Amino acid sequence: MMTKRLALLCLPLLLCLPASAADLLQLLPPAGLTITLYPGQTRGQMRETSTLTLPAGEATVSFSWLAAGMDVSSVTLLVGGATVGEAVRAAGQDKIITWTVNAAQPVETQATVTYFLEGFKWYPTYQLWPQPDQKTARLVGTLHLTNQTGVDLGPAQLQVALGGPGSIDTADGEAGNPPTEARTVLTTAAPSSGLAEGATVDRQILAVPSVPAQLRYLYQADRFNGTVERLLQMRLPEGLGGLPDGAMTIYEPQDDSLPLFNTQLTYQPGQELKVDLGPEPEVVVERKLMNTARTNFETDRFGRVTGSDTTEDYALSLRNRLAGPIALEWTETVLSTWDMKCALKPDKTDTSFVQFNLEVTPDQPLQAKYTLVKHSGSRAGKK
Repeated sequence: MMTKRLALLCLPLLLCLPASAADLLQLLPPAGLTITLYPGQTRGQMRETSTLTLPAGEATVSFSWLAAGMDVSSVTLLVGGATVGEAVRAAGQDKIITWTVNAAQPVETQATVTYFLEGFKWYPTYQLWPQPDQKTARLVGTLHLTNQTGVDLGPAQLQVALGGPGSIDTADGEAGNPPTEARTVLTTAAPSSGLAEGATVDRQILAVPSVPAQLRYLYQADRFNGTVERLLQMRLPEGLGGLPDGAMTIYEPQDDSLPLFNTQLTYQPGQELKVDLGPEPEVVVERKLMNTARTNFETDRFGRVTGSDTTEDYALSLRNRLAGPIALEWTETVLSTWDMKCALKPDKTDTSFVQFNLEVTPDQPLQAKYTLVKHSGSRAGKK
């Protein structure tokens, strides 16, 4: 039986084999290209799809390329409704691969070629906007990709794998809409219009409108140099399956156009992220020592002082100059030899600290007075 010869042309960088009109059954342009990038690697997996019309019986499909960074050993062909034989490289034709394809009956089908191509320089960046409710944040991820493969590439769907090669087969979710199961890949929201050699494109790969993110305001007298510190705690949806490491910019909660803090996002599923955003200048704390005295002296039988109490009276004033109210965590260190007396009821008491959770409204100072009694010597541990 005579073997027909097909030429598969999938991208401008691919050349079909020379063939006479009698040998060439059909030549169709590619229907789609997907480029999958892997963290820490400059090579990408190329997945090209074309429509082929196969005759009944055997036909020969040819694949050729120009890019020097092609991994020849990684080239595979899959043809729906047909059996694909082993890849053959003819002598003297080091950039051409052919396969014998056998179809039981004439069929119009999809042919997919996959291979690895070297020369993709890329990195992700992230942007986080804490929301006014101080309980959620909006997270966006952007892929920055430069084509250094040595050839021009056509329009392509771009995706970033969350594991090594072999961890994915196809895209499993649209950007911003993670599936119920953990993702294995992040896909760009729209295909690139083309990737010329040396060109750089920026594409969104992640958009999560509401991430649980608590913005905490902390005041601790013996830390932070007397200022109120901001701590952002965030837990990403487990459906993301992880994220590639990248720089993250956090924006000012009161002004979503103003960058507040730059950090590095390193995330694994189930991990809670904590980012110290530094002091909040618009929340002012004044802590004054109003009085101090030593009392309750204890002596031994020789009249020597063996223990006493040092009493310190403090006045605390909190002023919030932000646009809205905040929840402030005020923590005082209290050792086992200390006692704290305050009209406010603490929300948490431990062996080493007392914590108060306070709501501080704009332009309405919150006042608190308290006393620390420090027991020393033989007075230690006494109340």
